[in-house]
Amino acid sequence: MSAKKENQSKLILLEEGVGDLGENRFFIDCHQDIAYSIRANKREFDTNKNDYMISLESLTNSKLNIIFSTIFVSHLKSKYHREEALSQINEYEKIFKKYKNKFFKIKSKKDLNKNLGKKTGLIFLMEGAEPIKQIDDIDLFHNLGLRILSLTWNHKNRYAFGTNTNGN
Repeated sequence: MSAKKENQSKLILLEEGVGDLGENRFFIDCHQDIAYSIRANKREFDTNKNDYMISLESLTNSKLNIIFSTIFVSHLKSKYHREEALSQINEYEKIFKKYKNKFFKIKSKKDLNKNLGKKTGLIFLMEGAEPIKQIDDIDLFHNLGLRILSLTWNHKNRYAFGTNTNGN
């Protein structure tokens, strides 16, 4: 099949809608600042206003199966990074408790097998390793559910250069 014909086929598939892909599909959003949005806007998760890109209503209507739920602290001064990361994890824990029929924490394959298709799974993604002040912090955050850790976001930190920093 020519490249042009293949691209036309892909466009037709997208125009028909993702519902035509079969029953064994699932949808993943690889980046949602859920806890950050709650804390930065000083609001509850179930606040239903069009002002917020992320809300309980928008996520439950999205049909997402898995959301990479960020822990994002780079907007704060260094001395607050660890505390903010723990506060954001606490926001996620509130979601799991209050909306246990809608969301679950992904810590293992077992969690996925038990809940996928029934609820939306949240897997914790730390955007920049700033909250990791000492090696034991890795165990702490892992025990709290962290499964994905990027060394940096945009800014240089003790572990790596960010995208807006020269790596000389």
